[in-house]
Amino acid sequence: MALPQWKKLDAFQLFGILNCIIAAEIEDMTAAERLRMMESLWDAICHDAAEPDSPSWHEDVLSERHKKIKSGEAIFLSLEETKRRLQG
Repeated sequence: MALPQWKKLDAFQLFGILNCIIAAEIEDMTAAERLRMMESLWDAICHDAAEPDSPSWHEDVLSERHKKIKSGEAIFLSLEETKRRLQG
């Protein structure tokens, strides 16, 4: 007896297919439905007791920024200047 095609897929391939299905369903949602989904996801993340580990490179970046602040090399921008630079 032959296995159905989906049973021959590895976990990575199956995840990719499921991700496409979910993305298609999200595209069909109204803006209000998407917002409700985002709120539900955010609530689930906020109430999760397990904190995710920071990536190892975070410590390096923070250390470098701290050195620049202490040495006076750091440049601080106002929110208005940051927005202007991002908008081009």
